[in-house]
Amino acid sequence: MADKRITHRLRGGLDMLEEIRTAGKDRILHDAQVARSVTPEWFEHGFWHQRQQWTAVAGGRGAGGRIGEGGQWFLRHYLRGGRAALFSRDRYLFLGTRRVRSFAEFRLLAGMHEAGLPVPRPIAAHFRRRGGTYSANLITEWIEGARPLAGALREGNDAREIMGRVGVAAARFHSAGICHADLNANNILIDPDGGVWLVDFDRARRRRPGGWRNSRLQRLKRSLQKLGLYDQRAFLTLCERHDRTIADNGGGTPSPGG
Repeated sequence: MADKRITHRLRGGLDMLEEIRTAGKDRILHDAQVARSVTPEWFEHGFWHQRQQWTAVAGGRGAGGRIGEGGQWFLRHYLRGGRAALFSRDRYLFLGTRRVRSFAEFRLLAGMHEAGLPVPRPIAAHFRRRGGTYSANLITEWIEGARPLAGALREGNDAREIMGRVGVAAARFHSAGICHADLNANNILIDPDGGVWLVDFDRARRRRPGGWRNSRLQRLKRSLQKLGLYDQRAFLTLCERHDRTIADNGGGTPSPGG
């Protein structure tokens, strides 16, 4: 059966090409400006491994690796966590295309990237149905040289200076109404120039201003405590820089601090 392709253009010129492969029950959404022809094989690590273009990357709940010539992209396979993983490692209940995790994350990333927020550019999203469930994958830009916040802190760098920049970055997302579902020390990256990036926006969504902003910072605090990296003075600096940036962007409620 012939593939069905629907092209959408976002504000700012980011093209998205949605490809429905009915015969294989695969559906692909991709940025046509970067990858003009994407097939289901792109989302299988064996495809890249055979071409010697696969490097496994540890960390996080999703299984993933660097792909492409020079490893310029990152492929992540969605895996379940918590009690749900006891029933299925990587399958999710299908409740409509718009609620598929990989597609939702792709579209949120596309909007944030277009708005100038520090996130990896989305390249392609995929899901494959089987009965009433699906499995999903996402390809994004690889941020060269970036390391998790946890690693940067372990290296003995100035914690207050780093956390201050993290506070400013978090405030930029919060001012834009972006609620990260799992803001932790491994989903915040520090690049070689000291820039702060956020990754893994699975289940993230846009929300009106409210107490969720502070709850995200407290989620990060618990992550740092669990890793033995919590520094009260550094975290207070994060909260102060976060609140100041929020205020400069139109106001907000103060964070509870350390």
